[in-house]
Amino acid sequence: MSPFFINVVFLLGLSANALICFFFIFRDLVSGKSSYFVSYVFLFLLLSYVLNPFFVYFYEFGMTPHQNDVSSLRPVMVVVNFIVMLFLVSSMIGFSLSFSRNYVEFYFVRSKWFFIVALFFIVLFAFCFFVISYGGLDYVLNNISRIRSGTDENKNYLGAFVRLFTYYIEFLVFFFYVRFYKYRTFLSFFLFLLILSFGIAKAVLDGGRGGLINLFVGILFLSIYLKGGRLPVLYLFFIFLISLVVGIYGKLYIFQAVGSESIVMPELSYLEKIDKVLMEYAHQYYSLVIAVNQGLGADRLFQDLYVWLLKPLILFGFHVPDSISYYNTFTLKGEWDSEVPPGIVAFSYYQGGIFFVPLIGFLFGYLMRYIDALVVNTIRAQGDVALSFPLLAVISIYLPFAFMNSDPALFVQWVFAYSLLFGIFIFTRNIKFHRLS
Repeated sequence: MSPFFINVVFLLGLSANALICFFFIFRDLVSGKSSYFVSYVFLFLLLSYVLNPFFVYFYEFGMTPHQNDVSSLRPVMVVVNFIVMLFLVSSMIGFSLSFSRNYVEFYFVRSKWFFIVALFFIVLFAFCFFVISYGGLDYVLNNISRIRSGTDENKNYLGAFVRLFTYYIEFLVFFFYVRFYKYRTFLSFFLFLLILSFGIAKAVLDGGRGGLINLFVGILFLSIYLKGGRLPVLYLFFIFLISLVVGIYGKLYIFQAVGSESIVMPELSYLEKIDKVLMEYAHQYYSLVIAVNQGLGADRLFQDLYVWLLKPLILFGFHVPDSISYYNTFTLKGEWDSEVPPGIVAFSYYQGGIFFVPLIGFLFGYLMRYIDALVVNTIRAQGDVALSFPLLAVISIYLPFAFMNSDPALFVQWVFAYSLLFGIFIFTRNIKFHRLS
């Protein structure tokens, strides 16, 4: 088969995938009211499964550090495009056939201030417990990277577990932003800046960029909800710039801010900056390419659909199998670490082979429609937004992250604290769902 023909087929598959992603994005843009959750997710899919593969295939640009055999993988990338297309087409069907478009709104029925104050003290306690369990603030600051990756020699499972509850700070930031947006008083502005400062400090101490980006993207979603589902273009541009800077330089600035002398700020050209941004979205597609190239379809055989249920047993000293991120990292790099999650299409392929891809795609599309309807219905209701909108913002920043990484065990760990909180409020009837007619 001639290289020209292979290139043409690759472009056709890539173009079809791009059109499907643009369909979802365009749908939100022309809608009078939208959650913009769907277009946010498909923007990531567009970057990961269309834009990055195009530059890697034709220019070997935007590659991960361990991606050095593009020439031999080009025929495989053609096949991979059609696997991605199978997933996206199935997503369109699931999105179109969903029954959830008129499902529910939700609202809180109890006093909010007791809840907010309690949440603040939970965050404060969890952070102090985590720091003490790891030997103090100085030790945490000097070992952020190892603590974050789980390779620190003083690893403390209980401390790491309690640390999950510090993520409630995001909800608090969103709550005080809503109050500032509604009342525009000096006090509401001061409280918002104060809690935002705590949130940024906590994100820096986490040693990663995701927490910082989550705060500002969550505020963007809140601005959309408070405007009745209309896209605030100025806010969007502002958040895009922040996310771009954090994405390129975030980790370096974070480590410098906490005193790491081993990190040196590099001088990057414009092309190198673009290359670095594209590299952030390379692992999802590349994971699928390697899985197909090595014939690893169904190699995990649905293991990752249930192994996350066993994770709490770690607290009692039981051995639990590692998640798919470890397996995927080993496949790509030969190292048993959780550094490289597979992305949703590779996850589907690992679980049940090519025949399982359209099923996960269909469920993915169904869930997209369900969440979109839930957010839009709650926006239209315009009830007590002080608690419901921050909760929607939390959903909107965490679920896309789950789809991009697609490691159920890690996702359950990330959202455990919020899931517990949500479950308590449902059980105590502090939050209720209202089915719309």
